Amino acid sequence: MRSTATNIIDFPAPVAQALPFPLPSLFRLLNVSHHRVKATHFQYSATLYNEACALRVCWSMYHPDSRLKDGLLVSPRGLEPSDHKGWAYKISGLSVRTRPSPDENLFHTIPTSWVDDRELVRQAAALSDSLSKPYRHLFNAIFWEGERFHRFCIGPSSLQNHHAGINGNLRHCVETARRLQRDCDEIGDILDSGLCVLLGLLHDAGKADEYRIGIHSQWFMSDRGNLLGHKVTITEWVAVARAVHNVEIPENKYMALLHCLNSAQNAPQWLGIRESVMLEAHLLSGHDRTSGKLDMYRRLAPSANTGWGYGHVHMKYRPFFVGVGQAETGDQLN
Repeated sequence: MRSTATNIIDFPAPVAQALPFPLPSLFRLLNVSHHRVKATHFQYSATLYNEACALRVCWSMYHPDSRLKDGLLVSPRGLEPSDHKGWAYKISGLSVRTRPSPDENLFHTIPTSWVDDRELVRQAAALSDSLSKPYRHLFNAIFWEGERFHRFCIGPSSLQNHHAGINGNLRHCVETARRLQRDCDEIGDILDSGLCVLLGLLHDAGKADEYRIGIHSQWFMSDRGNLLGHKVTITEWVAVARAVHNVEIPENKYMALLHCLNSAQNAPQWLGIRESVMLEAHLLSGHDRTSGKLDMYRRLAPSANTGWGYGHVHMKYRPFFVGVGQAETGDQLN
């Protein structure tokens, strides 16, 4: 699995540590390797990562397991301390977790080599914890496959516009979801809070397949991005995840989710795009734009924090800033 950032090996100190209780049931498999030690078996080693603890483990197998690769979701079996060549723990084997569980939080399995900003990861995990089981089941079903989740976490939200750097799309989706969550706290009963959070996390998630990284660590538009776009992609992912993994979301909430992801205001009728008729859809559209504008203004702000900012190919104007603490009182303005 390829990372655009400097490779940060997620190796904890090779000694047994005080483990949390209960031990997390789900880990991200990292740095997996194996070699033949005898004619009869192979020695495996890897890092198992969860936000609660990261374990260096080793185990033996009679035959290589072609399923084991970096990014896979697994659970260890028979964990016990070990002093074997510096490995902290010996296990009897790994259970590969192939079925998405609504009880797990995938953001707890993001290593630092994917996202160095741990506060961003903490915020994303809190959003996932706030989801009801059906909504979290759907999110997990979409991103249970490690390479897709990796692309979602590390990829940009655009090539040259807002949140264009590494982790940009994750940051944008988390910002949008948190703003929608605050709306729900303030507005109350006419909004579906879980739907709002899920919309924030998913509205640009299809960009995980819209962009690819080249050999010189430069992002470019994929064929799927050029031909279909992220809205078609996320609609496809939602439909497949719900059908294949039997996600129990009522039909009305399923249609509401797809409506908010695909509808638009003032779209020409001949396009076949439906007009937004849900408050959640209007709020999503507004916060999506706000997050993007905020990122652009932050990037274009002048170093002196006041006056004209820098120009940008996607801005019709150079932004102007009055500077922090420069506002006058009402009496002075009068």
